[in-house]
Amino acid sequence: MRSLKAQHLIHALPVMAIAAMIGSIIYQQWQQTLQARPDYDSADAALPRYPVKVTANRNPSSPQSENWKVQQVLTGESMIVSAGWKKEELRLCGIDVPESLAAESRNYLKRLIDQAKGAVIVIPIGRDRSNRMIGEVFVSANTRNPDEEKFLNGEMVMAGLAYHYSPYSSGCLNQEGIIQAEEIARSEHRGVWVQSKDMLDK
Repeated sequence: MRSLKAQHLIHALPVMAIAAMIGSIIYQQWQQTLQARPDYDSADAALPRYPVKVTANRNPSSPQSENWKVQQVLTGESMIVSAGWKKEELRLCGIDVPESLAAESRNYLKRLIDQAKGAVIVIPIGRDRSNRMIGEVFVSANTRNPDEEKFLNGEMVMAGLAYHYSPYSSGCLNQEGIIQAEEIARSEHRGVWVQSKDMLDK
């Protein structure tokens, strides 16, 4: 005669098998969701292309914008932000900082944020595969006129401290502002584009 434990185990086997199948399906769906998100850290991502279409940046007064406080600037393209009890790692949408200018770009972004006393306006775009929030970030440009804002994604590119990251900029609401910023930086040979001036002078 089978023991009571063995009988319980036999009866539980179908339930365990169903639970394992459901867990496998959920895991596969989660993996598909992650694969669909942009992989900003991939070494295989396409190199930024030089943009040809340029239009003016729009004024980001939209209902989806959120107020956050910067706790720490991690790199020239990422930071830790908080709002109340929420804390997020935020990556700037549509830009990519070259390793050669890592320290300089981080310091420049920190300076722009410090001028605004850490207060930023974020338009969330989505999440990447590392589950970081991807967004456009603005700071007040003028204490006397709080409606005047600096678009930090564009500021980093315009200073020549980041590229327009075209493979992942299509979701950015102000993509054209980033494109315009890169054209200015390139034409004036700023930062990453200074080499192009050196080559022309040879």
